[in-house]
Amino acid sequence: MTYANNEVDPGHSFPIQVNDSYPADGPLRQPTPLLRIRALAEFTQKHIVNVPKEDAAGTAGFVAIGYDEEGNQRGLIGIAEDLDDGLKADVLAFALAVFAGDSERIANSADGWLAIGRDRLAPAKEGIGYLAWHMLISCGRGTPSATFELLPIAETTSYSD
Repeated sequence: MTYANNEVDPGHSFPIQVNDSYPADGPLRQPTPLLRIRALAEFTQKHIVNVPKEDAAGTAGFVAIGYDEEGNQRGLIGIAEDLDDGLKADVLAFALAVFAGDSERIANSADGWLAIGRDRLAPAKEGIGYLAWHMLISCGRGTPSATFELLPIAETTSYSD
């Protein structure tokens, strides 16, 4: 069994259930919650990019739908480089939850892009934010909230340039 540090309450650990039959290269075998949620995103074929602070224009990142070289639809997640690792993990989990629970919203947005607000919202008791919170707990990260605002891509960002 692997234990991870709960980042909300430093020094508090809780178990991550990983038994012997779990793949040696599985996402939960990564050493930190951020690397675990990132491995999960990659496992679900989401492409993750780092977004320079000057391009993020005050947002935490973005979710977008695009196509690979073979014409297959793929998810794209951008994470602002200047976030600390805990907030990066939370935003990444939220982005994955958006793809899982509300991908139509991305598809119906202008050019298939939505920005993720930088500020946490109140903890969700259901829906996308609640799913993101559960993903983070499963990856060994405690967080007060994994709920963020989804915004249309503003003209001031250079995400879609």
